[in-house]
Amino acid sequence: MNFFIDKIISNYNYSFIFLALLFYIMAKQNTQILLSVMIVIFIYISIDNNIKNNISVKNNEKKEKENNLTNDIKDIEQINVENFYTFYNENKNVRFLVENKKFIDIIYNIRFIKKFDKTRYNKIIVNMNKMMKIYIYILSDRYEINTYLPIFYDIKDTILEVFLFLNICNTTKI
Repeated sequence: MNFFIDKIISNYNYSFIFLALLFYIMAKQNTQILLSVMIVIFIYISIDNNIKNNISVKNNEKKEKENNLTNDIKDIEQINVENFYTFYNENKNVRFLVENKKFIDIIYNIRFIKKFDKTRYNKIIVNMNKMMKIYIYILSDRYEINTYLPIFYDIKDTILEVFLFLNICNTTKI
């Protein structure tokens, strides 16, 4: 039952169907139509306010995460990697990275790395951003697949190597 109520409260389409059904039931019971319309309007306003609040909270969370990540890497000029494409951090923002929710979740789950190894943490963020940039540009045909797909794989391997090294460091300290 809670699933249906959550769906009704969080989605406009379900809300309209629910309100239409509610109006139909109230109108068939021979109650005053004006009263039923007022009740439906009141319920619609409350559902609409709830949906707008949920949307604004999600947007604020996304902007806050983007600002936190941008602040983490804004001081980085260069990172020490084998791939020249990711050597410079020229744009100093994470606008491509925030397009991928799974990457953002991964980065927020590994924030503890920043406390003991900020360099690797920054390397992960910059490389994930570059990888997303290549991915988005390949899909939009701005980059040639033959040229940039090997770079994409190199960046992926670099990210995995950093994670592997972090895992080795943590197990050896225990």
